[in-house]
Amino acid sequence: MNTRTGFGALLWGLLASSIAWAGAPLPEGVHPGLLNGTRVEVAARSYDLETQLLRLIIGLDGGTRLYLHMADEERTDPIFGISSNNLRAGPVLLNGLHRAVRSPTGHGPGSSVWEETTEMRSDFSFEPSSRRGLELSYQGSARDTGGFTRIGVYALEERQGVPGSGVSLGHESGPYAFEALTGLVRPLPGTTSEDWFLGRRDFPGGYLAHSALSSRLTTGVLKARAAGGMSYGPLVRSGIWGRALVSVEGPAAILRFLGAVSNPDYRAPDGRVPPMRRYTDVSLRIPGEGAFSVFGGIASRSGQVPFSVHESAVHRREFRLGFDYEGQRLRLGMTAKGENLRDRNDERTRDETLSTQIASGALAGDGLRAVAEHQITRRLTADEVVSGYLTVSRVGLRYRVHAVRLEFDAAHRKEQVDRFMVRGASYVSYGDWSLNLILSSDISPMSESEFEQDWSARLELRRVFHIR
Repeated sequence: MNTRTGFGALLWGLLASSIAWAGAPLPEGVHPGLLNGTRVEVAARSYDLETQLLRLIIGLDGGTRLYLHMADEERTDPIFGISSNNLRAGPVLLNGLHRAVRSPTGHGPGSSVWEETTEMRSDFSFEPSSRRGLELSYQGSARDTGGFTRIGVYALEERQGVPGSGVSLGHESGPYAFEALTGLVRPLPGTTSEDWFLGRRDFPGGYLAHSALSSRLTTGVLKARAAGGMSYGPLVRSGIWGRALVSVEGPAAILRFLGAVSNPDYRAPDGRVPPMRRYTDVSLRIPGEGAFSVFGGIASRSGQVPFSVHESAVHRREFRLGFDYEGQRLRLGMTAKGENLRDRNDERTRDETLSTQIASGALAGDGLRAVAEHQITRRLTADEVVSGYLTVSRVGLRYRVHAVRLEFDAAHRKEQVDRFMVRGASYVSYGDWSLNLILSSDISPMSESEFEQDWSARLELRRVFHIR
């Protein structure tokens, strides 16, 4: 038995031991004491019966959670984490202005980044983020106004090993909300050997600082959000960015306007210049009678994409139109979208996409539900001589009753060659137990009589128990 197999058996053995221990009563005369109210979740996952993962989450009374992640892959160390009202450490995800400074023009009007609080969020999943962070925060509430103030101090290590630290501040009172973020990072210098050919030099090294401020106003049908920031360092020019989202939401219509801009000297925390520098989007949704509504929008993106010799200007224009219908037994949606792409040499490419989604049956609650999706995309070059079609079709069945949920999906993708995807999943839960099994296959024809199949399987067993 090799090392990986032995370690995988150990992980599943730990799970079985934890389950057995969870079901055993405490010995007579022994009291849980400080562990009273503790929630323990033990779960194991296996990929193709080769890679084994173990996750342990201990939830203490008061909201504190402890996290342990182990894998039998080589050179993989255990991952620890802790999360409470005032402390987060371990693998983290970024929210609010943390995401904005990394991509000022990369979030659409429907992105959750507009509503998020600027903070780090613990990632205690089976596949945790590669970012490691530590954040200490304090939050105070005002009883008379219902508002609150939040202060956070953080340290962060990026995916590329870039260390950083900073302070975040947030205040909310009634319809107003303000947030601020300032941080310092030291990105790795650029590694381009022929940097004198580039239209813009890679990050030369040294420290890079970021400051950002956002505000939000919510009154009746009006919601306005604005943010802006800058980057600066001893070896680079200072850069700025700004963005705004205004929503007017009434019973007759929902109108949204988004504008974002980033100047050529702004650099993200990894030292790179964001390729897209301008982004505007106008969308309108008109609710109809009952569950029927129509929507449309226009978006424009432009920027400079760096290549090895020069920076190429890119301009994208997008037009979309569609409708939604959601009844008790039927959900129907259709979207038509066209996108025009023009590069530095004024060469043009046009993409046209038509998407249809249909779902019927028990849309909520127990029962059988069927779903179908179809998408066709046509690409035309400047002279409209070379054209190609990309079609994606998917059908699926969902069945749920009490503690059992079954899913089956079949998809077909055709561009230059056919590609088939099949997926089956079962989710069974009973009390504090859950068992999940997912089988999937990617099938590609090699010839008229031969097919290449790539099967994968995922098995997950989870057990939760409580100490009272």
